Amino acid sequence: MRGVTQSLARGADSAPAETCATDLQQVLDHTGEAVIIKDLNAVVTYWNREAASLYGFSAEEAIGKPLRSLHAADLSEADYARVLERVRAGRPSASFADRRKKNGEILRVALKTAPLLDDRGQLIGEITVARDITTLHRTEEALHAAQATLQAKLASIRDANRKLTREMAARRKADNAMRRNNQALAATIQQLEAIHRDGAHLSHMAELLQACTQRGEAYAIVRETGAQLFPDSYGSLFILRESRDVLEHVTTWGSGPAPEKTLVPEECWALRLGNPHFAPRKGTVRCRHAHDDTASYVCMPIHGQGQILGLFHIAIDVSARTRRPALDAEQRLRTAAGLHAAR
Repeated sequence: MRGVTQSLARGADSAPAETCATDLQQVLDHTGEAVIIKDLNAVVTYWNREAASLYGFSAEEAIGKPLRSLHAADLSEADYARVLERVRAGRPSASFADRRKKNGEILRVALKTAPLLDDRGQLIGEITVARDITTLHRTEEALHAAQATLQAKLASIRDANRKLTREMAARRKADNAMRRNNQALAATIQQLEAIHRDGAHLSHMAELLQACTQRGEAYAIVRETGAQLFPDSYGSLFILRESRDVLEHVTTWGSGPAPEKTLVPEECWALRLGNPHFAPRKGTVRCRHAHDDTASYVCMPIHGQGQILGLFHIAIDVSARTRRPALDAEQRLRTAAGLHAAR
């Protein structure tokens, strides 16, 4: 206040003190902010027009009243004691606070305080400048609430996405398991159908072999049945001569390299070992009688009455996927043929 008064006085050297005070009053009334001056006991000594507009108390109502009788009526004893301590210490401050208007409405205000000194530099009170920030404060609160709501929704969305991701992973896992099961079931059904079909062919072959009176008829039946069991392969049947040192080729089905007319047991691993011999690809242990153009094959010895009677040589894919079905069909084929050969 002292600084403002001196500035106005220098700007109007010839003006009387009353004119200077009037000018000062006009300046304070048009600052656009509430200006309040209080003494060391927090009693109001000045209350400008903006203060009256802000808090609803006229200057006549406010001047001479302590703050607790006006807009600071809601301050607790402890808070009011801190206000008095600040005023009497001459300590400037900046803060935000809630203040009550004359009509009871609560305002949010931004406060700045500065010590008031007399001409001798002695502390005589405090100047307070207040600005209404209620709308801004409410906007900020609404923004914070909206941000909190948004964060909660985002967290909920993240949780939902994580849950959905887990559910989708579980669904994919279940779908994959179901697809594998369906594939296995389809493969089993196909295998059962093939077994049933092969069984029908073999049963028919057994019936025909029972009625055969000549070896040529039997070999023709074996050739026809082999073609039915292995339509995509070619194979040959060899029968061991009574001398038991040579096997003679008796029939062939399918389209492939012409087999040798005879072979000796030493040329076939199956005959030497007495067990089926699988050659899944070129470069493996192969029988000497196997044709070079035959990529993979199986040799199956035919047993009857405790001894080897002949040999099936079938060019077929004997990979791990097809080995078991092929082996089953060939086993039944050679068993049926072996029984007839033994007779």
